[in-house]
Amino acid sequence: MTSFAATSRAILCSPLTPFWLVVALLPFGRSAELGTLLCLIGLLWQCRHGMAPWRDRRGAALLLVLLAAYVGAALWSAFDAVAPAKSWSSVAGLLRYVPLGLYACLVIRRTDRLYALYAGVAAVLALWVLAAWLQIVTGWSPRGVATGEYLTGLFGNDLKFGPTLAVLSPFALWAARMRWGGRGLLVAFLLLLGPVLLAGSRSAWLCYALVGLAFAWREAGTTRRFLGLCAAG
Repeated sequence: MTSFAATSRAILCSPLTPFWLVVALLPFGRSAELGTLLCLIGLLWQCRHGMAPWRDRRGAALLLVLLAAYVGAALWSAFDAVAPAKSWSSVAGLLRYVPLGLYACLVIRRTDRLYALYAGVAAVLALWVLAAWLQIVTGWSPRGVATGEYLTGLFGNDLKFGPTLAVLSPFALWAARMRWGGRGLLVAFLLLLGPVLLAGSRSAWLCYALVGLAFAWREAGTTRRFLGLCAAG
């Protein structure tokens, strides 16, 4: 019991906790913003103690360039939007990724923390996939009975389950590859494939296909072996 309490305390006090919370709370709507808020608080605390994220200039610069491209596209489209109020609110909402990203530049500098983040996100995805397969087999999930045409798992009536799972799937595939090797990677890929397909989102299918190609290329090592894997798939 003491060991469990110490482990739980260490997880809760970890600087990576806000990121795990963002992912874990995604099925529950706006509650995921709690993790973003904690990132903002953590960023302000770090800056107050002289640990500014811009000291790692390469990471912060890359982050800001990517966010500028992302937010800039939304900003450009907002000027000629059919629903201006909604578009401008979306642009403002995108700015919350700035403190989240800068906080990441601060706390995910060491390799061990990066691997811990991957493992934590993979554990959350494992729960999502377990709930999804439960819904596939029985028609029931912890969020209620499946009555629609699409698989939603822990996301309830939210149809973002498929795209979200596909986007985050590299974390689970990486963790499986590191823990169980190539066979583990293949099993994890197939376990994720079912929920992604049954979620009924074409964007999720495309995203997961790209993830699969990226991992196949990494595993193959050569163009010939990569083409062979693609042909076998």
